[in-house]
Amino acid sequence: MKQLTFLFLFIILGGFSKAQTDSLSVRSIYDEVLLNGQAYDNLKVLCTTIGHRLSGSPAADKAVNWGMAALKLAGADTVYLQQVQVPVWVRGTKEAVIVSSGKVKRPLNACSLGGSVGTNGILNAEVIEVLGVEELKKLTEKDVKGKIVFFNKPMDPRKISTFEAYGACVDQRYAGAGEAVKLGAVAVLVRSMSLAIDEHPHTGSMGYPEDSKRIPALAVSTLDANWLHNELTQSKNGSLKIGIESD
Repeated sequence: MKQLTFLFLFIILGGFSKAQTDSLSVRSIYDEVLLNGQAYDNLKVLCTTIGHRLSGSPAADKAVNWGMAALKLAGADTVYLQQVQVPVWVRGTKEAVIVSSGKVKRPLNACSLGGSVGTNGILNAEVIEVLGVEELKKLTEKDVKGKIVFFNKPMDPRKISTFEAYGACVDQRYAGAGEAVKLGAVAVLVRSMSLAIDEHPHTGSMGYPEDSKRIPALAVSTLDANWLHNELTQSKNGSLKIGIESD
């Protein structure tokens, strides 16, 4: 019995000692990163020195080569590049989005989403607001046909995890155009995926269902999204007309 008790204590104390060692090792890694980490410096180089990195662009290749060099400099024992095919999307001339209805005439800060088709000239249509893809699906073709769908579901600032807030509404950016075209929409405007209320439109990737008609899709700044919402709310018939031009 004494032997069993001694063995039990030895196992417990040994496990405790190992846990302490592991804890100290993890702490040392934390300290190294917090005191000597280069993550933000690397991010600054990637975002400001290299800049915009659309798939297939020269800047994207530059970013890949920079990443390889950075890993080697950090001491990685093996770094190699692997060829991969990616879609290439080229932005045309600067987009223009103007609200024009009655006495209201105002340009909006907007930018085409990556992968969007253009308007082939000026597209004028009435706009209808929805709070995300699920709300759009409750509407009928009669509600949407011939209109611009304005997706205005905001990110939830109460979420501790910003990515959780982002993930809860980013489907309107990626899949919004594909869902809206099913009901006859002619274009979509999407509230920028950002908690900041400012005049900067945030773009990102979007896609169309296979064999689907393609309609223009643009991001609008959060500041202008709020303004457009208020104008639609105050409008007597709950609608405004918007003109969009993008190549």
